[in-house]
Amino acid sequence: MKKVIIYTILIVISSACSTSLEEEPKDFLSPDNFPNTENDVVQLIGGVMTRFASNDYYDRDLWDVAGYGADHVTSRFLPGNIRGDMEHYTFLTDNPRILSLWETNYFSINAMNQILQSLEGRDEGWIPGYKGAALTLRALSYFHLVQLFGDLPIVTEPIADLGSGLGVTRSPIEEVYALIEQDLLEAETLLQNVDLGREGLPTEGLSKTLLAHVYLTMAGFPLQDGSKWALAAAKAKEVKALGRYSLVRPFSDLWLIANKNGPEHIFSTQRNSADRTFMAFFPARTRPNFVGYQSGTSNYNGNWDLYNKYSDEDLRRDASFDTLIVSTETASADSPIKIWNYTEFNGGNNPKETRPYSLKYFDSDRPYNEFRNFGRRLPTNFPIYRYAEVLLFIAEAENEANNGPTQDAYDAINEVRDRAGLAPLSGMDQTEFRDAVRLERELELNFELKRRFDLVRYGIFFDVMSQNEFAKDGIQPHNILYPIPAIEINVSPDIAQNPGY
Repeated sequence: MKKVIIYTILIVISSACSTSLEEEPKDFLSPDNFPNTENDVVQLIGGVMTRFASNDYYDRDLWDVAGYGADHVTSRFLPGNIRGDMEHYTFLTDNPRILSLWETNYFSINAMNQILQSLEGRDEGWIPGYKGAALTLRALSYFHLVQLFGDLPIVTEPIADLGSGLGVTRSPIEEVYALIEQDLLEAETLLQNVDLGREGLPTEGLSKTLLAHVYLTMAGFPLQDGSKWALAAAKAKEVKALGRYSLVRPFSDLWLIANKNGPEHIFSTQRNSADRTFMAFFPARTRPNFVGYQSGTSNYNGNWDLYNKYSDEDLRRDASFDTLIVSTETASADSPIKIWNYTEFNGGNNPKETRPYSLKYFDSDRPYNEFRNFGRRLPTNFPIYRYAEVLLFIAEAENEANNGPTQDAYDAINEVRDRAGLAPLSGMDQTEFRDAVRLERELELNFELKRRFDLVRYGIFFDVMSQNEFAKDGIQPHNILYPIPAIEINVSPDIAQNPGY
């Protein structure tokens, strides 16, 4: 039996909820007949999405790599700690977070390659939608990898043993983006008007949204292909024209667990409260410690630079940040209420912790003791894409494609600003509008792990991060890319390391 098939099945068995997984799987652990049925494909995609949602990726690894890798997310850790090394840019090529991110994405790519190979040449009616889903998820993984690592090994066929290396050398980023674009153009057609009937599976809206983001990124650094601005604007407008998405009002309601998978959510990781195993821990990691029964772990903190960019009128500030926490000291209903100011977070002893914390992922509209009773886990989804970002895609791409803001650009950004309680923009030139869109992305999308990718495509990554209070300890120009994990170089010596590492 091939190792990759065993590994995939184990992930599915440990993570999916289908009762059909109670069957003994040994009879179908073969690359020749798995996945075969629609249920097989659902389980395989579900296993990959659960790994993305779990402690491996959107719950931890991407926070450590893309979060600490930018200027919006800080921590309580110092160099010498896995997370502290990421934030202070003192990490080495064997950092386990970088390795885990690399492995998770290639695991996803390999699983999607299994699906695509198994569906090739078949014409059952259920197949096109799931083929589109597999192409979309493969594109998403390659998109993250190419932005973080640059040139990549391109793998489009299943690999029997990922532990023995990928078996190919790195291809230029232009070729990686060409594959991503090809996958998404095919996927949006296959997913057109298709409902796969399950929350958290790719949709036509996701394929178009992701492609708009890809075009925006290709227009920026390092490819700087200006022809992609118009394509980005057109693709984002196609998402809007679907008529399936709208902004949730008020902004604070968007983050209530009861409202997850609402009209603004295009694609999110899925968490539920049926089992603690399927609940998210990143809400606790974005909470300060030593604040009574609402204490978290103080892993992903905010900073005053971002907090102070909000005007007093901006409704998003108080819906996005905690600077004061009202809690009980214990789980007892008789426990007195206490108020902690930010200067008291985590005992007030570490200046890295006495700062604003993200409020987006902590739903206070829940029983007072539920957070701690469930091991500080919540059934909170992580928003990979939401409609507000599509509107900002339109605004940014229209401005760049037309050498200045169009009415469509103003309409898009002002829709986002209106929900935030801000006055509409008007009368700007291209540079002024560009700056306004970039600021709006910071204010709207903080703690959604977009910032590092934005800094790179803007071409200002090193300029910004070399001034950051923690990153300046070790950052160098070559840190615009992360190192290929040392273990991958060891098993695949033909894969060259990124310069500087």
